[in-house]
Amino acid sequence: AALMLLAAPRAFTPNILGCAAGTAWGAILAFTMAYAPLGRLATEVGGILHLPGAALVALSVAVAAGLAWGGAEVADAVRHRGNREARYGGNGEALAGARSGKR
Repeated sequence: AALMLLAAPRAFTPNILGCAAGTAWGAILAFTMAYAPLGRLATEVGGILHLPGAALVALSVAVAAGLAWGGAEVADAVRHRGNREARYGGNGEALAGARSGKR
């Protein structure tokens, strides 16, 4: 997600990338359910964690979306910080002068 944001910052936002990652992980789990006993595994692990199997699968999709969103937010902050340093210099003197009205 972070690489997608850095590659095309105007096309993607962290929210879009988080939703895309959650959708992709959900699609992978749905495809796996067709060929493997994922439902039984989710029920067994959910029993250990005292959760229904469906809630465990939904939680894993939410974690994938959250991780992608967080990575994209960090990449976005780093990109904006790099743009600011390139514009105002690495030490921020011009930025401090611009805020105080001095140039």
